Amino acid sequence: MAGFRHHGAGPPKGYISVSKVFLFTLLTSMLSLWLGMFITSPMPSSLTAAGSAKERADLGKQLAASEARVARLNKSLEDEQRKQQKPGGATYDCPKCTKCTKCDCPEAGPPSSVPSSAQSWKVSDVSDFGKTAWGRQGMLEVEQVLDGSYGVDLGIPPLKGYRGNEQAMVMYHESAAPSSPSAPPLENCKEVDVVITKRNDKSHCLVVMEHYQAYHLHRFMRKPAKGPADMKQELRRVELLANFVCAANAKNVDTGNVVVFATDVEARTATEKLGLHVFYDEEGGFGDLPTDEAKAYGDATFTAMMYIKVLAVYLPMMLGYEVLFQDVDVVWHENPLPYFADKSRCGDFDTYFSDDGARSMRYAPFSANSGFYFLRNNDKTTYLMTSLLYAGDSIIKTHSHQQTLISILTEHNSLYGLSVKVLNTDEFPGGKQYHHEKDYMLKWMQGEVEPIMYHMCWTANKDDKILYMQQMGEWFLEEKCGGDAVRSGGSDPLACCSAEPMVKCHFKDKPSIVKCDSSPNKDKGGKSFW
Repeated sequence: MAGFRHHGAGPPKGYISVSKVFLFTLLTSMLSLWLGMFITSPMPSSLTAAGSAKERADLGKQLAASEARVARLNKSLEDEQRKQQKPGGATYDCPKCTKCTKCDCPEAGPPSSVPSSAQSWKVSDVSDFGKTAWGRQGMLEVEQVLDGSYGVDLGIPPLKGYRGNEQAMVMYHESAAPSSPSAPPLENCKEVDVVITKRNDKSHCLVVMEHYQAYHLHRFMRKPAKGPADMKQELRRVELLANFVCAANAKNVDTGNVVVFATDVEARTATEKLGLHVFYDEEGGFGDLPTDEAKAYGDATFTAMMYIKVLAVYLPMMLGYEVLFQDVDVVWHENPLPYFADKSRCGDFDTYFSDDGARSMRYAPFSANSGFYFLRNNDKTTYLMTSLLYAGDSIIKTHSHQQTLISILTEHNSLYGLSVKVLNTDEFPGGKQYHHEKDYMLKWMQGEVEPIMYHMCWTANKDDKILYMQQMGEWFLEEKCGGDAVRSGGSDPLACCSAEPMVKCHFKDKPSIVKCDSSPNKDKGGKSFW
């Protein structure tokens, strides 16, 4: 299902150029490991061994050279702090010392004259990094890198519950370092590269070297990584589509721009009765598609239907339209198209994706959910969808439209400068919030927050989706029109719409708009939501 807005102006030309300055999202706990790797640490025995007297002698010389390198590094750090010394004896890093010439102060911190906006980062000197011109490094707050406070908005959602490693490392090339600790940290950076690396893995190392401009990480592993199973399942029964229309009608939300891509005659008939535009290829242009719903996430039926999600966006994009794509298990609280038309609200990006919530390697780094996303119409986005169209083999192999899309999305973000924004979960929540963020759901059920839309993903099957939506107050389809009544054409779908939500309790341990304490638990050992 997709919503369109025609894009009249011609698409912008050109791509973001290559970088000369590297900004590394490197955890603070790994800084000593990074320095040690280049300056002090010999190669681990599992990688190299000195098997002869000559080799042992050579290794001894390497260690001696490393020790000399460390001594030069320490001296350069002291020299740098003397350069930064202010009148009266205080230095930028030691504001409370009046006579010290190096940073020994237990209460060291930014001087009082430094604006508060600059107090979250610091600059030190590394003058001996091989023969390269990388001479400075500093620290930035990760949250402020992610939210664009430093002028770099990655569009990547933050990691909730992220504690203890909140800083990112920045390395300055040649004269790109800021003019002073009180200056904006990236003031002299004409271009910035960002490297996102794994967290909480003390056996992980990062190697930085000067060579040709690379747009990808070169990853070496001692054993293959195993990603967790994705339990999200998307099902296509018409009841969910009918509920989408009923909910929109109850909230006076216009669905005139909605087009449904139907894959069988029954779905086309039901969609037309709902008053929506429908695209159905009677000549079989979509191929031989199953009419039954998937039994499990990733099975043959599920995988066969995933290619339609590509065509539903690709075709209108080629006609010059901006496209909002969504699955049918979505409820609008307001029309989301004006949100994306207002760049003061959504920012200026090529693509916008709802946050899936999964923080696994399979969906890294964007964690983009392919069940609700918006694409502006330009050269970059049309090429994105063309590349996805040609990736049918990947969809079949991974059993996932979402995994394939994120892979191509990441590639185009790096190679061609396609800008990506992951939407905030306060306004665009999904199943992750429903199942795992009780505080947010309590605020929503109590009317303290009002999202723009809701996506009932992260749920095992269609039956559970309906039960959860009923007790959330997100179900507007009369009970008499359930089952196959709408799909078979035996009922008038619009006559099945309720003006008020059809609230019904099912589980006391799941979010509900009313107290459901007399209902059973859904999960073993579950506690009452209220």
